[in-house]
Amino acid sequence: MSFLHNHSCECVKSELDLFALPSTQTSIENGLWIHYKPISSLGDDGPIEFQVPGTGDDYIDLSHTLLHIKAKVLNQDSTNLVSTTIVAPVNNWLHSLFSQLDVYLNQKLVSPPNNTYAYRAYMETLLNYAPAAKQSHLTCSLWYEDTAGKMDSTDGKNIGFVKRQELISESKQIEMIGHLHGDIFNQDKFLINGVEMSVKLVRSRESFNLIVGSNDVKFKVCITDATLIVRRARINPSVLLAHQKVLASTTAKYPITRAEVKVLTIPSGVQRKTLDNIF
Repeated sequence: MSFLHNHSCECVKSELDLFALPSTQTSIENGLWIHYKPISSLGDDGPIEFQVPGTGDDYIDLSHTLLHIKAKVLNQDSTNLVSTTIVAPVNNWLHSLFSQLDVYLNQKLVSPPNNTYAYRAYMETLLNYAPAAKQSHLTCSLWYEDTAGKMDSTDGKNIGFVKRQELISESKQIEMIGHLHGDIFNQDKFLINGVEMSVKLVRSRESFNLIVGSNDVKFKVCITDATLIVRRARINPSVLLAHQKVLASTTAKYPITRAEVKVLTIPSGVQRKTLDNIF
């Protein structure tokens, strides 16, 4: 019992609740998807910012927040690619387009202030999903795995590169959609009303999110449209009233599992290095 948190009470698992029928859910009356457009311009390489107001009685289902992006690859002079151009997005391109994700609740930053978002998204997708998911719905974020040992190959030996190159060839516009990889979006609790949420995505460099056949040729990524899709839940008025009474004396609690990603530099040619106190 000494390991229990001061504010955590004991409970019985549902597997041991042998004498009751399943409960009927009446606290959530309805749900709807709302599309929010950026408050910033998409015409440059600046951050893409979304603002989700906290007005009304609806709660926000954070775990179902989606990012929808339309993008294409152009030559440096804004002309379209030709069919023989050797260039393709990196794997998991939807998330590799961005180096940093900042989430604010009532102007307070609740996400780690680092530029490792693309790495986190890649590792979480790689480790948390089975091959069936990677070959189906995760392709919506342009997840096509590279061939082992041929990840930098642009001569047709890398199957993932060939597929992604085909999708963006001749500057075809591609649509992608996927869940945001953030601590606050990886928990199931709803965000109460009256809390404004802001999401800022910092763009990564083309040298990071594109694989090219020659380093002498430059390309640029043009994001033509961006949408933050938020699921709002309409709550039973009696539950809203009960929450308001409790909030008068305490605060809402949102336990999260913090995922921390750090970047460490190892010089080329070094075959052995000891890294102390990484975490």
